[in-house]
Amino acid sequence: MIMDASSALEPSVGSPSEVPNDPGKMFIGGLSWQTTAEGLREYFCKFGDINEVMVMKDPTTRRSRGFGFVTFSDPSGVDKVLTLPTHELDGKKIDPKLAFPRRAHPK
Repeated sequence: MIMDASSALEPSVGSPSEVPNDPGKMFIGGLSWQTTAEGLREYFCKFGDINEVMVMKDPTTRRSRGFGFVTFSDPSGVDKVLTLPTHELDGKKIDPKLAFPRRAHPK
């Protein structure tokens, strides 16, 4: 089984954070430097209930890095977002995509 082979490659700690993918989590690229977590939540809440919103910031300058994450409590929110061809927030076209765990995409 493929699942057994992939799980054998990673240590099994049995914690909930080891879930390979959260189907309700989206990567949001192309954010304006002015976009805040509150603004992101306000825009995406029309697609469903939101558990978590993060705008990623540079640890030194505290300036936005131009991307963030939105986690819907129900994965159907992701589908609703993806049905629209374009999204605009704070005067910029943003690029929402299904989020994948970082280790699934090695550099």
